[in-house]
Order: sequence, then C-alpha cells, then structure tokens
Amino acid sequence: MPYVSKDIKADPAAMDELVNKWKSRATATLVIDGEVLIGFNRNRQRIEELLSEA
Repeated sequence: MPYVSKDIKADPAAMDELVNKWKSRATATLVIDGEVLIGFNRNRQRIEELLSEA
C-alpha cells in the first residue's frame, strides 16, 4: 500500500497541515481514506480494518 510519511520536525508545512487540516498535534496521526486516527494503540482495530479494505 502506498503511503506518505511527513516529518513535522523538519518540515514546517507538514506541521501546519497536521494542526490546521487534521486538527491534531499528536504523533502518530494517520489519515486513511480521509479518516483521521490519532495514536496506534487506541485505534489499532480500526487501522487494521481500514488497511484490510485497501
């Protein structure tokens, strides 16, 4: 599955996108098909569901 990784420490535009577009300041923030998931552990089941559908 293709993905885009963004370094919010090195890229101010990536940090701006995280905060303003996705309304998050946390890592890890994943956006899968437009759904924003903040944190691996609390969203693990949903992440697996979305990835299995892809």
